[in-house]
Amino acid sequence: MSKRINEEAGLIDPSILEDFKASLDSKLTEYDDQNIYNCDETGHVYKQSSRLTYIFSDENKANGKFSKERIQFYLLLAGQWRKLKSLIIGKSKTPRCFKNVDINSLLTYYYSNKKLYEHGNFYFLVKKYQRDDEGAKKKDFDSLNNAPVHTKNLLLTNVELSFFPANTTTKIQPLDQGIIKSFKDEYR
Repeated sequence: MSKRINEEAGLIDPSILEDFKASLDSKLTEYDDQNIYNCDETGHVYKQSSRLTYIFSDENKANGKFSKERIQFYLLLAGQWRKLKSLIIGKSKTPRCFKNVDINSLLTYYYSNKKLYEHGNFYFLVKKYQRDDEGAKKKDFDSLNNAPVHTKNLLLTNVELSFFPANTTTKIQPLDQGIIKSFKDEYR
């Protein structure tokens, strides 16, 4: 059996992890289960073929570069672990694969952006899920990783954001504990 080791997992300070878990547990008691969200993003290099193959050492190796064309996925889970519409970000405003399809009828949100790592992508998703009825007394809580593109000074009316400490998502974020891997394996 072989197992892939995540390089982040070895960098975690156990005391920071325990302190954060305790503060997160106390904070989560203020929210209903259906108002607790977890979000994470992942990229998918959809045109890339496998880098692994069986060849003999005396055979010629193929020349060329691997395609780096990718799309970005933002996955969102809600309390009681119900899956919500994800956000897919591609480069093309109207991709050829959606030629005769109404993009608004998809089971996901599609958004185009020439630079996939733009700061606003995650916040586009958060604002989509922010309650339609702004007057609602319910407040949402969202936990996400501490990536530099997640600006921490965003003003949201009904959403409180909590950022995981650096390098701890592999231990405490549900999406990093196999959900994203299963999602990507489905499309490989």
